[in-house]
Amino acid sequence: MTLLFFSLSGNIIWPYSLPMLPGFALLFAELWQRADVPQRGRWLPGLAMVSGVITLAVAAAFMLWPESVGRSQKRLIAAWQQQQPGTASQLLYWDRRREFSAEFYSGGRARSSTDAARFQALLHNATQDYIAVDAKEVGELPPAVRTGFEEIGRFRNMKDVTLLLRERLPAH
Repeated sequence: MTLLFFSLSGNIIWPYSLPMLPGFALLFAELWQRADVPQRGRWLPGLAMVSGVITLAVAAAFMLWPESVGRSQKRLIAAWQQQQPGTASQLLYWDRRREFSAEFYSGGRARSSTDAARFQALLHNATQDYIAVDAKEVGELPPAVRTGFEEIGRFRNMKDVTLLLRERLPAH
């Protein structure tokens, strides 16, 4: 149920599945013991090998193609952190759903909103702020916000492309 729950919620981080593994192993061992399968012992090595190969294939896919297989904001947050944002600087996602991955990797500094007034306020504070927005939704940003920010990065995440925008500082 743990994997099913987090898969349906669209927010799975692999350690979430770890608490279920001992119980699943015990359940599987008990069901295997009760099963009336002739020559049960001959199946076990093959089953273990197939399970191992599938596990390795999934792990390799996550390592080789993380943007295509998993949904993570790690690369975008790393690019934002390379900009060395001030402690008062904000990273706001123009998004209707919370980006738990972004909140995790940013240490709780990333927030999600589609409130135009909140984004307008970014233009009138004393710090350089950042916006992450899906490339398909950049047109939904308020016009003043669109002109007040410049693109500094594009990040592919499964089928989506997220833009990282930096506030343009006024010329002195």
